[in-house]
Amino acid sequence: LAYDLVFGSVKNAKEIWDRCRLIGLSVVPNTAMVVHLDDFYKNVENKSKQWEQSIRQEVIESVQSYLKETVQETLVIITNTDKIAVLLATRLKNNQVEYKITAKELAVEIQEYVHKNTGYTITIGIGNYYEDARNLHVSYQEAFHAQENKFFIGKNTVIHIGDIEPFRNEAKVILNYDILPLANKVTVGDFVGVKTELISLENMLFSQRNINPQVFNLQIIDILTSIARAAIHGGAKPKDVFYIHHQYSLELKSLETIQEIKQWFGEAIENMLEQVL
Repeated sequence: LAYDLVFGSVKNAKEIWDRCRLIGLSVVPNTAMVVHLDDFYKNVENKSKQWEQSIRQEVIESVQSYLKETVQETLVIITNTDKIAVLLATRLKNNQVEYKITAKELAVEIQEYVHKNTGYTITIGIGNYYEDARNLHVSYQEAFHAQENKFFIGKNTVIHIGDIEPFRNEAKVILNYDILPLANKVTVGDFVGVKTELISLENMLFSQRNINPQVFNLQIIDILTSIARAAIHGGAKPKDVFYIHHQYSLELKSLETIQEIKQWFGEAIENMLEQVL
């Protein structure tokens, strides 16, 4: 039932109500949360699949335990490697503002409970309340988009869809920066010039906001690849550069905030320059 609601597979309201009653819910779910396990990939690095599963299960059981204590009727499921969906059957309120306040308060309480009982921190995205359960998949998509904003806001936060702006049109946010001057300076070993170009690039790159994190990461990889190519033209050993590029590309996948990527980017470029030197 939870997966059908999350992905909008059920179109009949009576069927949803009958299935809810069958599993013991007296109220149909109407609000979605997406729980993102902070630093999940760092915590499971070089660990077994069983260890990975145990972390997810520990957080799920903690969330379920708290909700059971507060008599909240919910469904909790895994929707991604590091994400959990919580479908709430929120009691009737007067307006959307009250639903938002109640959901955010509950999310903060869940955060504190999970951290106290597991030691892990979580970021929670919250979607809007929808009276018709057939629209719960919309609330889930909103919650998913809300938690993506941890990229700019930071970890261990609660983010309601009503508090953020939608990401800008992806076709219009490709970084307008000519990488050629920087690449040429890397090739000829002009390290002073490289530093100057890097300051300008970083100011432009890391001042971006309201951009889809996946698009941002593509920009980063594109720049790193251009620098790697320039480093090889400047005399660096291809196998060393390829290895560095590969390792840093893998690391990028585990970074969750723009501040982490800024530090990572500086280290990656410095490493490339050392190969040229």
